Amino acid sequence: AGPELFAFLQTSASLLDAKIRRSRGEDIPDETAARLDNVLPLGLDAWGGFPAEREKIFRTAQAAGSNLISIAGDSHNHWNFDLTNSDGDFVGVEFAGTSVSSPGFGAALPAALATPIADFISFPKDLRFTNIFEYGFVMLTLNRTAVTGEHFGVKIAAGSTSDAELLYSRTLEPWSAPAGCEAR
Repeated sequence: AGPELFAFLQTSASLLDAKIRRSRGEDIPDETAARLDNVLPLGLDAWGGFPAEREKIFRTAQAAGSNLISIAGDSHNHWNFDLTNSDGDFVGVEFAGTSVSSPGFGAALPAALATPIADFISFPKDLRFTNIFEYGFVMLTLNRTAVTGEHFGVKIAAGSTSDAELLYSRTLEPWSAPAGCEAR
């Protein structure tokens, strides 16, 4: 592990400690509270790295009366987010699947830090689910009234894989299909 990982772990541990202290009602420095309240994007190539473009897409979906579904892959981790605009209004949902063979965040962590860091990663307010340890896939089922996303984990060891295990499932209903999308 290089100095970058060490710095990441130090920062993560510090913010996790602040999050725990604040949840107990203890005072934390204003600067630290601002870091917890104004979450920086997890990656500049993700939604958070493009706030103006994100907002434009969200406003367009809202103006059309549509629910937005974002499907992402190869993020190296399982993610399920609520998508909210800058006013905090629910706009839709993002389902993100893991990579096929590249490790997620969890692979770089010493075993003793894995659970505390996973708890830390779950602090963004719109994050509904994450799994940073397992490979897998997301299966989406869409129809005119509902969308269901199921996150499956698959363990890979010594060239073999396990059966897929359901890690998380989320169904949104009522769901309205965009105009012009007729069942065939």
